[in-house]
Amino acid sequence: MLLTPARMDRADGFFARHGGKVVLVARFVDGLRQYNGIIAGTTGMPWRRFAPFNLLGAVLWTAVWGTFGYVAGANIGTVYRTAIRYQLWFAVGLGLLVAALLLRQVLRYRRRRRRHEGTDASGASDGSDASAGSNRSDGSEDGP
Repeated sequence: MLLTPARMDRADGFFARHGGKVVLVARFVDGLRQYNGIIAGTTGMPWRRFAPFNLLGAVLWTAVWGTFGYVAGANIGTVYRTAIRYQLWFAVGLGLLVAALLLRQVLRYRRRRRRHEGTDASGASDGSDASAGSNRSDGSEDGP
């Protein structure tokens, strides 16, 4: 099953932290533009938070494409030829950016996993420690 409770919890946490940015950027991504309201609602994003970001995203999307069309105007042929000419470089740059972001995520995941395994290996995570009697969490010590 693709949508497990654990994945839904992760999505809820992600949207709680970054929901506004996601809604804003989703306006520029075909597919997400249509589904961002459903995703925001499913993850419980409050309407008062969703509406301003959605409005700002719509205004920016319209402004970008309207400005692009206006500036390109009669020069659309030149713009198109230039875009075609540099599409390989754009694709390579985009690929490098995606690879860098994926590498960053993998490194973060490994770092967290090592830290978690280190905590488990030391036994500190379950609260049992060989010196637990002499070093209490409240600062007092057992003694004679």
